[in-house]
Amino acid sequence: MKRILPLLLILCVPLMGADKDKPLPKDIPSLTTLAEKGDARAQGQLAVNYTYGKGVEQDYAKALVWAKKSAEQEIPSGMFVLGRSYQLGNGVKVNFVESVKWYRKSADQGYAAAQNNLGWMYGQGRGVERDFKEAMKWYRKSADQGYAAAQNNL
Repeated sequence: MKRILPLLLILCVPLMGADKDKPLPKDIPSLTTLAEKGDARAQGQLAVNYTYGKGVEQDYAKALVWAKKSAEQEIPSGMFVLGRSYQLGNGVKVNFVESVKWYRKSADQGYAAAQNNLGWMYGQGRGVERDFKEAMKWYRKSADQGYAAAQNNL
């Protein structure tokens, strides 16, 4: 029995989080079902969809609900939507400091759109002290991932 337990652990540990790389469904009903079951990635994707009106009618209130749920689970897309919401006042009061906080959390995980927007916040001095060097750092990180807006901002 003592020999079987370590073997089971070795075999099962690689399966933990295996769904993380599984593609999300494209159709909104399936994505919503998955999000309602607590799938953080699906919640983050729904936040993005509702923010931009991708496959659904644009709805900032719904975007915020899904963004908060996914951000609590450290999902970069949800954190990005929160940052954007606070920057633009979509469903919340404009708060640049809060926007920078969420953009940074997302950007630190490599989310290109958040890196670009964080660069913009630094370049404009919104929620942070204006710092062109820091702005360029974030634009570069985003641009290096092929994010067109950041490439234009360089």
